[in-house]
Amino acid sequence: MVEKDKYINSNYEIIRHLGKGGYGLVILAKNKDNNSEVAIKYIDFTKFEDESDIDKVIQEGQILFKLSHENIIKFEDFTYNKSRAILIMEYAEGGDLNNRIKEQRGKREPFKEEQIITWFLELCSVIKYCHLHHKLHRDLKPKNIFLTKDDHIKLGDFGVSKVLKSIEERANTKIGTSYYVSPEIL
Repeated sequence: MVEKDKYINSNYEIIRHLGKGGYGLVILAKNKDNNSEVAIKYIDFTKFEDESDIDKVIQEGQILFKLSHENIIKFEDFTYNKSRAILIMEYAEGGDLNNRIKEQRGKREPFKEEQIITWFLELCSVIKYCHLHHKLHRDLKPKNIFLTKDDHIKLGDFGVSKVLKSIEERANTKIGTSYYVSPEIL
């Protein structure tokens, strides 16, 4: 599927698969123009049961194009057709926070307090930025928080985010990963 995509083959060299989900996968690739490593999120629309899910993917691409913050995964390109979408993003070499937590637990070592405070402040900064730009992430969890090689936060996966018309508007849909939804929403 990805290996046969003309768009990817003409612009990127596939290095390896990073992850797989129900509707597609994420691969690590090298941009042939500038030699930078990128994460390519390939989403297969033919596996979607609901047309509105396609709209959500397109919305994610449009939202990421408009956001520019040092702690948000940078967006390079977005293309789609009837059968698939391709989102090309900055690659976070440090993986995701979920895996980092598992590593620390396996080592039986706590995180350093300074590191936790830095991550917390970076996360607060990016959430404030999103809210000031009328965007709600709606799925904040360790798997959607990525880390750079220098251990800085990069927020990603805006797939269920919502764009508000104004700062006063409220979102009233119950969405996101249930373990991470706030108690008042539940």
